[in-house]
Amino acid sequence: MTDDRGHRAKRALLRVAYWLAAIAIALVLVAALIYFLESRDDSTLDTGSAVDSRASITVRSTD
Repeated sequence: MTDDRGHRAKRALLRVAYWLAAIAIALVLVAALIYFLESRDDSTLDTGSAVDSRASITVRSTD
């Protein structure tokens, strides 16, 4: 009976290890895809341009 319990515990550990490995591989593939797409992106952003454009807007009241 202890052999059967040990076998079940080993199978459960292997199942958990399998799913942890699958999740880790999936996360690595998603990160690699993001880095690949970012490396192909040619757009440039000026730092602070959104803040500057909002600061230059003046609100006038209609009295």
